[in-house]
Amino acid sequence: MSLTPSNPRMTNHPWGLRATPSTSPFIKTSPAKSSRTARMTDAGLSLRRVIGTTASSPNAIDTLSSARSLAYTAGAAAVITTFDRDFQLTQRFYRARPTALPLNPSPSIYEPSTPTSSSEFRKRPTGSLRDAGGATGSPFGTPSADYNDASGSKTWAARERVKAATCVSFSPDGKYLAVGETGYRPRVLLFSTSKEASPYTPLTSLSDHTFGVKCIAFSPNSQYLASLGTANDGFLYIWSINNRNGAASLYASNKCTSNIFQIAWMGTTLVTVGTRHVKVWRVDGSGGTTPVKAVASFVSTNSSQKLLSGRNCLLGPLLEATFTAVVGVSKTKAIVCSDRGDICLLDDSDGNQRFVKVADAGFAVTAAALMPGGHVLLAGTGGATKTFELDVLLQNEESEPKQPLASRDAAGSDADCIVALSVLGNHIVMVDGGRVIKIVHSLSHTGSEPPSITLQLPAHGGPVQGVRPFPGTDSIDASFFTWATDGTILFWNPEGACKHTIQVELEQTDVTDDFVNELKVVRLCPRPGILVTGDKCGVLRMMDQNSGACKSSFRAHAGEITDIAVYETKDMTLIASSGRDRVVQIFSRSGENWDLLQTLDEHVGAVTGLLFTSDGNQLLSCSSDRTVVVREALTRTDNGKTIKAFMILRTITLKATPVSMTLPSDRDDILIISTIDRNVHRYNLGNGQSCGSFKAADADGGDAVVVSSLVHVPTYTGQNLVAGVCGSDKSIRLYDENGTLLGRDWGHTEGVTDLTLITPKNDAGESGLVTVAADGTVFIWNFGLKGTKNEISRSMDLMGVSSLGKELVVNRPPLRRVLSQTEMARFQQRSPDQDVATPTGKPRLPKLEKKSSRFSLAQAPRLDPSPLTTYASRRRQKDRSPSPPSPRTSRRAERRPSMEVRSRFKTSFGDTGGLGASTDSVCRNLRAYRKKLATSSEHLSAEALRELERELGLTARAVGEKAMKSRNAVEENAMVKLLSQYSERLLEMLDEKFSASLAKQSAMFWWFHFEGGGL
Repeated sequence: MSLTPSNPRMTNHPWGLRATPSTSPFIKTSPAKSSRTARMTDAGLSLRRVIGTTASSPNAIDTLSSARSLAYTAGAAAVITTFDRDFQLTQRFYRARPTALPLNPSPSIYEPSTPTSSSEFRKRPTGSLRDAGGATGSPFGTPSADYNDASGSKTWAARERVKAATCVSFSPDGKYLAVGETGYRPRVLLFSTSKEASPYTPLTSLSDHTFGVKCIAFSPNSQYLASLGTANDGFLYIWSINNRNGAASLYASNKCTSNIFQIAWMGTTLVTVGTRHVKVWRVDGSGGTTPVKAVASFVSTNSSQKLLSGRNCLLGPLLEATFTAVVGVSKTKAIVCSDRGDICLLDDSDGNQRFVKVADAGFAVTAAALMPGGHVLLAGTGGATKTFELDVLLQNEESEPKQPLASRDAAGSDADCIVALSVLGNHIVMVDGGRVIKIVHSLSHTGSEPPSITLQLPAHGGPVQGVRPFPGTDSIDASFFTWATDGTILFWNPEGACKHTIQVELEQTDVTDDFVNELKVVRLCPRPGILVTGDKCGVLRMMDQNSGACKSSFRAHAGEITDIAVYETKDMTLIASSGRDRVVQIFSRSGENWDLLQTLDEHVGAVTGLLFTSDGNQLLSCSSDRTVVVREALTRTDNGKTIKAFMILRTITLKATPVSMTLPSDRDDILIISTIDRNVHRYNLGNGQSCGSFKAADADGGDAVVVSSLVHVPTYTGQNLVAGVCGSDKSIRLYDENGTLLGRDWGHTEGVTDLTLITPKNDAGESGLVTVAADGTVFIWNFGLKGTKNEISRSMDLMGVSSLGKELVVNRPPLRRVLSQTEMARFQQRSPDQDVATPTGKPRLPKLEKKSSRFSLAQAPRLDPSPLTTYASRRRQKDRSPSPPSPRTSRRAERRPSMEVRSRFKTSFGDTGGLGASTDSVCRNLRAYRKKLATSSEHLSAEALRELERELGLTARAVGEKAMKSRNAVEENAMVKLLSQYSERLLEMLDEKFSASLAKQSAMFWWFHFEGGGL
């Protein structure tokens, strides 16, 4: 075998040297471009606080009593929480991006490291274990120059999925933390717990499992680390850990395809328990030898690793049991429990693996722990706990059940079930089915008394649906609130402490059994102090934010409510809701009641988003029909009461379906909206035109992503930043207005459902971003350029509540109030002197010739020649010498423009030609007149302005009546508004011109006859 690796990535030297020297006399150094890019890309976001956990088994938590530290999984991160004497906590987060390079070389066992076909996934015989000189490099490589040249500059792309952390384990000496991942090609990451070490760069990365890591555990002497894959992976590895630098090498391995629940060390032997499975694995190789073991040992003689020998325990009458918990009590003994309540003793003192039942718990056991003082604590379904004296269990004789027992479940909900136990000094750490972490001080031996809770870390028991900022009140000192689909609303402070809880009672329909009502949207009305909630059945509720009492409820939509927008002033509160039934409902507050103001049904697809501008004059709605409708608020006074309605101002048509939209905090004329084609657009609401767009891609031009839950982030420098979440890679992204990626981070492992911005009170503290996800976790992020709450997971059997004598709101028909054309026409009235309603019968266009004006456009004043003028006098004037122009010539020159205006109006408004041609002519004349007004220095009298306003008002009203006959014209309202602005001034100015011309003509006429004639 050649000593020179054929692949440069196979090098295993920590200094990055090749086995065969290159032609260059200098050693290549790792390029710094990759690390600089990563720092520049991800410097804008950092994780501040984690609320909740994804731990659902004893493998997902671990404690280190000497350091008063608790480790647990939270999405893609492992969290180490350290408590002081007063149980004030500090958190540290350990994560490694998919392309993170470990500090130590990553060993790989099988060749090739990545299967080339699906048939090679399971072709991994134990005889192919590598020897010391022919190792194949890990996909993550070593910190050598060749690997950095090949793939070190590759940054994390959106297509590289972030994997969830499934299990954690402390080394008993407290130096290392091991984290296991799930999914395809998972890793076992080994981090240093030192405060000087980076929590984002692992010491070692082990990527030899194929389909998820189920359990990991350090040996009592911190020398070995056991990692067990899922049943589909089917392999158990024992890694030898270098205590100096955390480097790992494979010590032994074997197949383990059973459904395993937990593993535990018993001295130098490993015990695995699962479905009809209890097996002892001997790491030191001691024990009997079978023919199969002898053959396997012969195959792996030349290998640096050896076969891990294991032996099943004889279960006897417990053959059909499922063993769920195991705890080592000495170097040769362990306590094993089952889901039927069986408590068994595994004794390997003489190497015979004696397995007997010694007691019965009385409930289904899900977790076990060895307490200080020689007690064994058991926990199970329904929150049941029980302690046993260890000496009593060890001295009991064999107790065999007379017949197989069925699995027993204690009364209670799944949220009450205790899924994990661990010892933290004199306290016990418990995790229930609602993913609430409790630190318990004392437990009774019988389990009849409730445990004394020292500290409780609250969390949502299910997927978190949304998050919104909370300004804080005297009674609720919180910065934001979150809500879950089960109706739970929690209020949090920036330190992650829960300050208040509200439970929304969701009515369930009796249409189908499969349909479950869920809480979808929650918004805050600060002035009344209420929360507006919308559920999946279309019911809108007004909840008191302090007591949680429902003040009002009505069915606003026929389907799911997708969004709610709130606008508040001292005198008025408006609430707009949208739903999948394609309508927008607007409600107004009248005292303690809420009235339906208007129903808007212009969209042809589900309405997905709503926004009020800061002044409340415009309402924006986006829909799956690829449109954004901008509506303008119009008001009128009726019997001393101001009535408001919203009318379409313009419609913005998009090229793709909108996903999310937001308005900058300092501007109301710019709309920022993301679409499903992975673009983020900016539109001017004044004219509906696009102001620019950018592709939501990585900094190095990688894959583009769809950005949702847009939030505008203001900065002290005045730069506009946009934050959003990406569903494909579960990342949080921060862009500037030009599309430059300023920051990107990740931590959630399931769909990120919402994002919001929280600001400090009175400039005390730092602003931050809060994200929530379907995995039940809440992350608080920094961006730069403690109390105990009541039980939140309560069992509510809503389907069993009797509805006799009570009408459910969910069964009522949805409210509707669509304004008619007549009512909408009243809001278009602009004259302050009169309020003329739109005719309800057949509209009749007003005629201009019947206008009661002092001057008529149809006839010009007729001036007859003076009877004193004779032929002789005219002859005398002809024979005169040349002189300056006479007033008669000036009169004719001044009258010519007015005659031209008459001729133009006669041509434009004549009976010849259609209405369309006349409309075009009017538009041209208006444009010409506006241009003349801008360039002329003449002044118009007040009478002319009033006349022009009156004439154009009648024209605007006639055009409005004409436009209401057809609802397909989108810009009719805009045309009516345009005419109403300019028509009244135009005609009054024309009358003023006629009046001035007639006055001059009359003056010149009399001057010519009485004074000029005398000359």
